[in-house]
Amino acid sequence: MNKPIHSGPLNGLKIIEFEGIGPAPLAGQLLSDLGADVIKIKKKSTENIKEPILDRNKKTISLDLKNSKDKVIVKKLITKADVLIEGFRPGVMEKLGLSWQTLRKVNEKIIMARISGVNIPTNKKVNIAMTNIYGIRKKIPTDIRTNATVE
Repeated sequence: MNKPIHSGPLNGLKIIEFEGIGPAPLAGQLLSDLGADVIKIKKKSTENIKEPILDRNKKTISLDLKNSKDKVIVKKLITKADVLIEGFRPGVMEKLGLSWQTLRKVNEKIIMARISGVNIPTNKKVNIAMTNIYGIRKKIPTDIRTNATVE
């Protein structure tokens, strides 16, 4: 017997995921697998590229985040969401006019999970990760933390 798409411990949790690469889509996928209702906002383009592994159980909408009408749609989605996941470079959401401060005015309970592979202000963590991938042994500081931030 097949389970409903959104059954699990996170059933009822509404998540908006901005399309990206790396950890953000994976986080959305894992939350969807646990029953969360995940809506993926894809970049509007002429290509229809599907990523079936990371899109499992997700709903998808294509929007142009630079278009004011599409930003209105994003904000409407945010009003009903519990969590927003984005994996853009630092500053991209702010340039789009979708900063945490702006979105918090739309939904004061929104949790914004920002997951970036870009290390600010230095590349120390990336360098350590890469040296370990390539098998170069270095002493790793114990204070290394993930680049994920939650606002």
